[in-house]
Amino acid sequence: MWPSSSLRSRIGTLVGFLLVLRCSTEVGEPWPTAINLDRRRGCATMNEINWAGSVKNTGIHDPDDDFIEIFNRDCNKPIDLTGWRFILRGAYYREFVVPAGQDNIVPIGGLAVVAAKTTGAFRPCLLAENPNCDPNFKLIHLPALFIPDRDWTIETKTAENFLIENEVNQRKGRPFAGGFDGVVTRSMERTDNNFEEEGGSISSWFSYSPCNENSPGLSTTKLLGKGCLAYFPGYSGRNVHPDYSLRTFASPGEINTPDYQ
Repeated sequence: MWPSSSLRSRIGTLVGFLLVLRCSTEVGEPWPTAINLDRRRGCATMNEINWAGSVKNTGIHDPDDDFIEIFNRDCNKPIDLTGWRFILRGAYYREFVVPAGQDNIVPIGGLAVVAAKTTGAFRPCLLAENPNCDPNFKLIHLPALFIPDRDWTIETKTAENFLIENEVNQRKGRPFAGGFDGVVTRSMERTDNNFEEEGGSISSWFSYSPCNENSPGLSTTKLLGKGCLAYFPGYSGRNVHPDYSLRTFASPGEINTPDYQ
């Protein structure tokens, strides 16, 4: 005995639903999300930004010798910066993409310096030319990198277009910290983020004070940050090339000074 027309209709609807359900469950890998790629906003931060260039010991200023330091602070695994975008807004709009073909891996708790040049103050460690540098210093070359001297903000996105950090610095006026005063260049370093402040907060940043600089009003007292006792006198940072070390105050590849923890 054949079922009634209404029952046949219900059976047809149920079969159609099961077919749709089966099709939906047999779809391949899900579309990438921040969760299944183990990415979280803020887990990798811009730890130091040198926007003021570098100055040779002879006084020659190179305003284009810039870098951005990335700190794998709170990610659950090493991160690959290949394809990451640094988006500059403000007086300029530019996107800088980290190219493949080099070691772009940042280990858990590690630092990587994304630099505009490899021939300026910030270059790969060669002990023959810089016996003070750290052999583990990681420099990632991004030839197009450019950071103006005012009116900028930077955000980072992964190759899959996930936002990691947004609006570091401000879009108008001078940067929060650092600077070129006619004699030396200073980078802006991030505090150790005890209060989890965003990169757009001025209280999150300070001007790097190198080991060879005297405290204000105390000409015989040096400002000592982490590792400073291992430096030779007159050096501003282990990974600043000796030709630039007397007048370029930055600390690429180093943990920031503990004075601002």
